[in-house]
Amino acid sequence: MKVRSVAAILMGGVMSVVVGCGGAKPEAKGATPAPSAQAAQPRTASAASGEIGIPECDNYMTKYRECIEDKVPDTLKGTMRQSFDDVTKAWKEAAKTPQARESLAQACRQATDAARTAMQSFGCTF
Repeated sequence: MKVRSVAAILMGGVMSVVVGCGGAKPEAKGATPAPSAQAAQPRTASAASGEIGIPECDNYMTKYRECIEDKVPDTLKGTMRQSFDDVTKAWKEAAKTPQARESLAQACRQATDAARTAMQSFGCTF
């Protein structure tokens, strides 16, 4: 697979996470949504957590994970965690090939830029 193709696939996954979830508004103050089964799980690192070994990606992952855990409404956490885990697994796989590492760094920079805007509605900073 070409390096550009890997980067495009990864960016597509990231953008679906960031754009798909970023447009949601935080719960209104005083609203008490019913807790979901996934939201009730204890706060632990996801199965896909761990460093990629590319600073741009590691930084993005840390900030995105913190945003999900600390600022995203419980009703969205499960879905966002799963999407984030899927992207992280893909990035880890791509990082195994030297040819993809530079493209992956660029994809992570782009993901950070996209998240900066999309996750702002939750009060997250990137």
